[in-house]
Amino acid sequence: MQKLKKTSVLTDDEKIVIQKKYASKKFKYFNEVEMLFAVKNILLKIHVITGWVLPMAELMNVLIDQLTKKIREDYSELNQDEVEYAFRNKGTVLKDWGKEMNLNLIDEILVSYLDSRYAISKKEEEMKIPIETRRWSEEDILNKYRSEIEVCFQALRKGYRPIIHIYFEETLRNDGMMEDNENISEFFVRKLNSGTENLYIKE
Repeated sequence: MQKLKKTSVLTDDEKIVIQKKYASKKFKYFNEVEMLFAVKNILLKIHVITGWVLPMAELMNVLIDQLTKKIREDYSELNQDEVEYAFRNKGTVLKDWGKEMNLNLIDEILVSYLDSRYAISKKEEEMKIPIETRRWSEEDILNKYRSEIEVCFQALRKGYRPIIHIYFEETLRNDGMMEDNENISEFFVRKLNSGTENLYIKE
């Protein structure tokens, strides 16, 4: 049996963060309808927790749109349980009662939470890592390649031009996803044109 690295035990508060981290689906896996519903729900709960005033009519629609984009861009690894916990834990400390809700106020809480979450997650991982260097199996390497292909494809869907590694084509062919008469560029174009949302991730 491998020895594990010695590290301090997680505190009760840290255990709560870890529990919330796995409590529900990450935002990055939400479709548009799920995200819209989640953002509206989050804004209402932030209002109740902090007392920040919700903007009216058109400004509310703008806030929903901008918060949706902000979550997609900066907080896609979080889930709704974490956001609610972050505001219950930190939102009541911020002395801005009565202010109209905006992205800057929301950011102030979530950036702080994300920093804490990163440190706690690193601590969590260190508690699991064996002292001996872990050897990667062939399947581990293939799964790493598949993950990189998925990240590349999602970047293409957003209009970016990511690096396409030489082993992408071999991996896709071995997985039976590419047709014999097409190259990697033709494969990605075909998938993009067909409206494919994911190559490997299963909801």
